[in-house]
Amino acid sequence: MPLINIRQIHKHLHWGIWEITEEEHVLSEWLDNTCDLTEVGQIRNVLKRKQSLAGKAVVKALMEYKQLPFAGMDKDACGKPFLKNSNFHISVSHSDTYALGILHEQKPVGIDIEKVTPRIFRVVDKFLSSEEKAQLSMEDAHELTRCWCAKEALYKFFGKKQLSLKEDIFLDLASSEGTIKKGEHIHHVPLHFLRQDQYMIALTS
Repeated sequence: MPLINIRQIHKHLHWGIWEITEEEHVLSEWLDNTCDLTEVGQIRNVLKRKQSLAGKAVVKALMEYKQLPFAGMDKDACGKPFLKNSNFHISVSHSDTYALGILHEQKPVGIDIEKVTPRIFRVVDKFLSSEEKAQLSMEDAHELTRCWCAKEALYKFFGKKQLSLKEDIFLDLASSEGTIKKGEHIHHVPLHFLRQDQYMIALTS
């Protein structure tokens, strides 16, 4: 199976990346008897079905790496994935032919992968505040994609709806930290950044 790598950030936190090269049925068979794939079967687009399957596969691989039983995944009312029969926290992301998963023993996590493309220049006003833009090179697609990934990872970390990337999530890239401010909730969250080919990856820790 094309699991590219599993990495440890610290003793409680592991993440993995999976290159999606298999046929859909191969992924389904590997997940058989561990996941309810009914929801996946309702996805019309073949690539999106494979991405969904690979997201589950990389989480299964992480659990096996930790020598833990994998009983499948589900989503809560806000769409945040969780492990069945386990208190470990997870997050998943995918883009084109890559799927990522992250696993933490004790606290919520978030992960995101995005391909660096010129499209980022068209959406930057949707996720960066004027203060953040003043600190960045607005012509650097890699840096802007890094910010997009970071805010998406923080959004997944928080795991609740009604959260604005622009107004509720703030980045301090100098210290690789993000802050979520929503109502009475204030979270300061460390961030890690990596690259995979033409893709940017951000994850919380």
